[in-house]
Amino acid sequence: MVWLLVELGANKDAPTNDGWMAFHWAVWRDHEAIVRLLVELGAEMDAKTIDGPGWTALSKAASRGQEAMVRLLVEYLYLCSYGQWRPSLCLYSALCT
Repeated sequence: MVWLLVELGANKDAPTNDGWMAFHWAVWRDHEAIVRLLVELGAEMDAKTIDGPGWTALSKAASRGQEAMVRLLVEYLYLCSYGQWRPSLCLYSALCT
């Protein structure tokens, strides 16, 4: 359904009034398949919300203790930024940018 909506012109990065995007919601709801699809479709993975401290999907998943999702996001954020896996840079990139 997500793929079809995007294919038909839906903006995958359209924010709600508090800055949440489809990617934030997929992470929040722990929908790994949708997270993977949104990444493949080029979703903005490091966007910050405007509620609270400005949550990224990664910071929200970490605050909720979603260990598997955090691992997935760290891998994606690092691979998209650097193209190869080096854990120390990956963690720095994901948490400090």
